[in-house]
Amino acid sequence: MYRHLACLIPLCALLMLSCAPAAWADYGAGQAAWKAGRYAEAIEQWRASARKGDSRAMLALGRAFVKGVGVPQDYVEAHKWLNLAAAQGDAKAAAERDALAKEMTVEERAEARKLARAWRNAGRRRSTAIVPRRMAGKVSPGNAALRAVAAGNISTLEKALAAGADPNARGGKRGWTPLMYAADKGYTLLVPPLLKASAKPNLRAADGATALFIAALHGHSEIVELLMKAGADPRIKGPKGRTAWDVARKSLAVLAMMAFRDCPECPKMVVAPAGSFMMGSPSGEKDRSDDEGPRHRVTISNPFAVGKYEVTFAEWDACVADGGCGGHRPSDEGWGRGNRPVTKVSWEDAKAYVKWLSQKTGKRYRLLSEAEWEYAARAGTKTPFHFGSTISTSQANYDGDHTYGRGSKGVDRGKTVPVGSFPANVFGLHDVHGNVWEWVEDCWNDNYSGSPSDGSAWTSGNCGRRVLRGGSWFNAPGLLRSANRLRYGTGNRFNGNGFRVARTLAP
Repeated sequence: MYRHLACLIPLCALLMLSCAPAAWADYGAGQAAWKAGRYAEAIEQWRASARKGDSRAMLALGRAFVKGVGVPQDYVEAHKWLNLAAAQGDAKAAAERDALAKEMTVEERAEARKLARAWRNAGRRRSTAIVPRRMAGKVSPGNAALRAVAAGNISTLEKALAAGADPNARGGKRGWTPLMYAADKGYTLLVPPLLKASAKPNLRAADGATALFIAALHGHSEIVELLMKAGADPRIKGPKGRTAWDVARKSLAVLAMMAFRDCPECPKMVVAPAGSFMMGSPSGEKDRSDDEGPRHRVTISNPFAVGKYEVTFAEWDACVADGGCGGHRPSDEGWGRGNRPVTKVSWEDAKAYVKWLSQKTGKRYRLLSEAEWEYAARAGTKTPFHFGSTISTSQANYDGDHTYGRGSKGVDRGKTVPVGSFPANVFGLHDVHGNVWEWVEDCWNDNYSGSPSDGSAWTSGNCGRRVLRGGSWFNAPGLLRSANRLRYGTGNRFNGNGFRVARTLAP
């Protein structure tokens, strides 16, 4: 027995030494990217390091999900990563996990623990076989790829695929593919080799489920992200007519990853879940105006799609090229077109765009209502900004010569920047604070007395003036607050005004 242990100890040490330098390199690269403001790159590096067992990367990921920087704010995902780091003896992670748990529901904590268990199973050593109970005896013996996924063994899977195993083979009564089995068990490491071997993410099981549906159902956010990059379609209806969106509502991080386009030239959309919130600002909020009250509860009964980004010049120019948008080609002020938000468009112009988009796609595109806009911008937060009680120019594009609260001065860029240059909120929306003001559907009213409580647009009042939200590149940060409101004439065209679109999902 002791001879066996003596042999295992050097082997374990060798495995640790071979993995550690790579993990350290990924973690260090992530730290460098984070300090440089390249948050998405940092997240990818930390995830790579976490897969190699680096608890520091797990702690960094947990903190990122708590703050909502580089990723959507999601306490379930944050708890998962902090729990994983704590399990490796990280005392800071354990303390932060326990503090976070006090702000979560019992159901959220249970879901986080479930995700942590699934991640640990998926991240076992490449040579380790993991046999899931639910899959035992259900996998067709005739396909090596199915058998390898059933065993949870990435080395065996790679060898099977290299030998010509079919990555789209069916197994079991449900007719699941290897990708579906991997999605079911949260085997993140098995997904890339399957996709590289041309596994089709939109194949449907006997009950209509796709791999994306299954991953979304179980909250496997990393697998959802991989499948979406591979072209998975969240609109496909699965069991009981439900889509991946429908089953992902418990995990906002998963929901935010399932963006879609209805056509190549169409804006990228994400789904905002149904919910309720307090609209307006509290009386003590800095820079508050009377038109931001009285605060009142708004309930949005159905999910709706909303533009992940502000409409860009490229998307607007596609409308003009197709004979829409009244042929209006606004100047870009010499700042560039392409992926920058379209400016110098009026409310009437924005309405012409959503009319063209609806005709082109056959879907019900529209402007957001003012309530929908604030609900989507806040994304569950109650602070002046979805980032928190203050804001910096590393988070949004505004006049950094001015500050808000305890914030510091930053840069004044003096123009728009490409959409998506700053972190998204928990719903997956970028630039709801700053860059350009965004037209919404509502007529102007001086306060919220008598306003709708169901999230619909307020179409009475001063309809010659419509509402804009979010602030712009030339404004002080107080005007970027989630509750702040502005009004303009419906025909006004200005280089600080743009818009974001919505799409009704219900028939």
